[in-house]
Amino acid sequence: MNTYFRLLSYGKPWGLSLPQYILYSILYVIFSVFNLALLIPLLDVLFSQVDVDAMQQIQTLPAFTFDVSYFKDLFDFYFQSIILEQGVIGALVYVCVIIVIASFLSNFFRYLILVILAIIRTRVIKNLRSHIYENLTKLHLGYFTEKRKGDIVSRVTNDIQQIEWTIVDSIKVFLQEPILIVGQFILLFVISAKLTLYTLLLMPVSALIIGVISRRLKQKANEGQNSMGKITNTVEETLTGVRLIKAFTARNMMLKKFQDEISNYARIMVSVAKRTDLASPFSEFMGIAIVTGILLIGGVAVLDSKSDISASQFITFIIVFARLMQPAKAIAASYSGIQRGLASGERVFEIIDTQSEILDAPDAIEAPEIQESIELRQIRFSYEKEHVL
Repeated sequence: MNTYFRLLSYGKPWGLSLPQYILYSILYVIFSVFNLALLIPLLDVLFSQVDVDAMQQIQTLPAFTFDVSYFKDLFDFYFQSIILEQGVIGALVYVCVIIVIASFLSNFFRYLILVILAIIRTRVIKNLRSHIYENLTKLHLGYFTEKRKGDIVSRVTNDIQQIEWTIVDSIKVFLQEPILIVGQFILLFVISAKLTLYTLLLMPVSALIIGVISRRLKQKANEGQNSMGKITNTVEETLTGVRLIKAFTARNMMLKKFQDEISNYARIMVSVAKRTDLASPFSEFMGIAIVTGILLIGGVAVLDSKSDISASQFITFIIVFARLMQPAKAIAASYSGIQRGLASGERVFEIIDTQSEILDAPDAIEAPEIQESIELRQIRFSYEKEHVL
């Protein structure tokens, strides 16, 4: 995780970006969950479950308390008032209008979240590219004779692009999605604590299996990025040495080398894809299996006349849980992407952390401005132990 947090450190200066992101995420979740909660009174009206004759109008507004029950009582106050004053049709219009307003606000804050995420992503990549280029220009010439230029180019381009679309976008997964999951779980507990506890028992099993599947993904991703570096290097060698290749009729040799490298890269990418693409179908299968169990247990509870869960509450529970699976699957899918991003990050930091072997002496004198000429004395130069001058 050190590599992960080091990559995110390139997003500085954070300023108000992170606090705004968290605030907008919380507001997005509140309005999204509230929008789902309105399905219960909407279904009650549609299925004629509202007993107008037995309903007693609330005379005063409920006392303010910062909890879920206050907002529920506040909505019930206006809902019952409208039913008694305007009838069931008026209550239906009231609920539909509130749903539209809540949907607009939730998507408005979702848009602000995406804007802030784009700003953070571009800042991280801009600072990272600037740092790696700055360090490349400081390195001694021997570094560029030892390293393949194609591999260096691959790290500056392909690896940083991999970081851009995996590591940086994981901010959304680690900040927004958990808040959304918590908010939806609160709503599920309010509807039915028994069914919610049943889902909590099965979801960790799915997360554990996905973690086992993705365990070796980082190693394979690192192999894939190294293979892409070799491909880029071969292309660079071909373009710079095309005269020699033509002169010595080495085309077939270079073609075989290139084909071997792209075949190796394809083999590695298939291995990566097998692990990456397994996470989403498996999590979806587990979600369907859990929903089926909920349908069985909840269906029996609804059919039981002594049960405390109504048909409208049960339908809303199923809808909310189906929505809950989306952020859960997003977290599962992003885990594999993060592993690929971490492999790319380590390759990029390998260049950034490389120090030049040619440094100024501690007692080096700042060269004065040249007035007439330059005189060189006692010049020595060598390749390792072999003296040239």
